[in-house]
Amino acid sequence: MLRWPDGITLNAYEALLSGGVVTRALLISIGVTVVGTLVSLAATAGLAHWLARPGATGSRPVLMLLLGAVLFSPGIIPTYLVVEEFGLLDSYASLTDYEEQLQQTGGTR
Repeated sequence: MLRWPDGITLNAYEALLSGGVVTRALLISIGVTVVGTLVSLAATAGLAHWLARPGATGSRPVLMLLLGAVLFSPGIIPTYLVVEEFGLLDSYASLTDYEEQLQQTGGTR
């Protein structure tokens, strides 16, 4: 038995996106993605520009530190534990660098 729709309608999408939880979640996801991408792009471009200049002060140690962080990343579980320790679960601040939050609260590791 073959089932074929009578027609194409967008009623389900209209009901889903007419407002409420789904629309709010979608807008938050888009906002976090756009802001995170722009901040990451600006930071990466600025650091790459500084590291690419010949004779830049301190570029070698910073480059080695960054390469070490990329090669030996601790993973997601220690990051979760740190974010939980700082009380940043279920907040937008958990998407940012937790070191900044630590300095603001005056906490210790």
